Amino acid sequence: MAPASVIDLLIVHELCHFNHKRHNAEFWNEVDKYYPEYQKQVAWLKVYGAALEGCD
Repeated sequence: MAPASVIDLLIVHELCHFNHKRHNAEFWNEVDKYYPEYQKQVAWLKVYGAALEGCD
């Protein structure tokens, strides 16, 4: 399981895709607007994300 803060980021990330389809500067600016410390969660995902199990 991922920490709640990482799950929160993933939700914000996906919701921001309604307005921005690509991971461009405008997209990350919107993520930052709703989740200012998102870089910490992105760093966590880079380290531990591959070890997360999918839902069965």
